Amino acid sequence: MVPGNLVQYRSRIDTDPDPESVPKHHHGWGRTGIVISISDWHLGEACLPGESVTFMDGEGKIIEACARDLKVIS
Repeated sequence: MVPGNLVQYRSRIDTDPDPESVPKHHHGWGRTGIVISISDWHLGEACLPGESVTFMDGEGKIIEACARDLKVIS
């Protein structure tokens, strides 16, 4: 995955945290967009290098997602 790729965020699943407990910039389930940047994903004390993907959807919304939850379309 690299900047410029078209990606799709997976659909929300029951085991995801309550949307009210998730920052709004992570609310992108089911959306498609263009990758803007890739950086490190921080999960509590853990750091996952290269797993944070920021993309912009067709409405101009900026979304941050974990790379493992995205599918590269092109």
